[in-house]
Amino acid sequence: MFKWMFKPCGGDARRKVKIVSPKAPSGASWLINALICLGIRVSRSSSPSPGTFIKGEDGFYRLHEAEANLKLHFPVLAEVERFTFREDLIVEWTHDWVTEESPSAEAFLFVRDPRDALYSLYRRRNPEVNFNEFIHSLDYVTLLNQVDNWRFFIESWMLNGNVSILRFEDFKESPELNLMKFLSKIGVKRPQEENLRRAIESSYVENARKVEEKHKEEVGTYFESGAPLNRKGKPFEWKGRFKEYASEYRFIEGKCKTLLAALKYELTSETKAQGNVYCPASHLPFYQSIPKKNMDLLNLNPGLNSQIQILKYYEDFIRSGGKKFGYYQSWELEAFEKTMMKYVESVFPELYSMNKGRLPIDLITMAINSLSHNKTIKMNFPAP
Repeated sequence: MFKWMFKPCGGDARRKVKIVSPKAPSGASWLINALICLGIRVSRSSSPSPGTFIKGEDGFYRLHEAEANLKLHFPVLAEVERFTFREDLIVEWTHDWVTEESPSAEAFLFVRDPRDALYSLYRRRNPEVNFNEFIHSLDYVTLLNQVDNWRFFIESWMLNGNVSILRFEDFKESPELNLMKFLSKIGVKRPQEENLRRAIESSYVENARKVEEKHKEEVGTYFESGAPLNRKGKPFEWKGRFKEYASEYRFIEGKCKTLLAALKYELTSETKAQGNVYCPASHLPFYQSIPKKNMDLLNLNPGLNSQIQILKYYEDFIRSGGKKFGYYQSWELEAFEKTMMKYVESVFPELYSMNKGRLPIDLITMAINSLSHNKTIKMNFPAP
């Protein structure tokens, strides 16, 4: 355990900054841990009131008791009990999508090569599927496959004019240089060398793994499978397994080729870049909150085949108990089922209304049979 207390750095301009990262592991926890070490308060967007940290009567900040599992993300939270944070700067960390209601705070989008990020997500969830099946599984919010979901998230945030890109691979190659660049951008002067060194050392994945192993008995494992939260944290790990997963990586490249080039990631083939992300479920409530300019990133022309595919996916999902489809946490299973029922209600309002008492599997089967046999069924699609 550290025997020192973090002291806030100088500065006088109140500032709000947002660090955004997709749910696919991107390495943002390295930066966030370092910021906390340097006396910069970071609050998770989903934290309960009054926030990730609570200020006590003694003037020190302590981790909210409901956020104890963050010790598995950020080693410093397990190493230090109380903190002194600067009051002129607050950083928010979020996995949230950009919406019409999103505040216009200065944002930094932390990205990682999707060939590594999606593989890491696959390994974290430890699903009873192979990697190819996983990347084709549907996200429980958007009903996009995992690759399209990652791409749409990144492209959506990049459309925000007040966003800067931070790459995981750059921080791994030159941690001090890139940390100092980030601090400069948010108006923080260079910390004392000893504090800077300790902040960097505390944030390494090797330290995170040790802390996770030590404290998982106290706060439990993050995943219901017991799979570790902190894996290898290596840049460009996909290159070492390209032969094994060549078709999967080419699928990711094809979906994200233009975006990969914009983010200055290496391409391995002459795969033709695909157009806009195809979205057959744009009538879901989720998409109603997305800015119009972001919706322009999507191909909104649904067809019967795409509807049948989603319905058959859900039919197989129900019959297998969700075990085959890349969802691991029980709450994800519940969220996916709710999204699918909302999907059926929105696309097939008449069928849904006439059969509310039916089991989901019966409702899905009726919809599939109607579409497959070209029977007349009232469908409700939004205008493209």
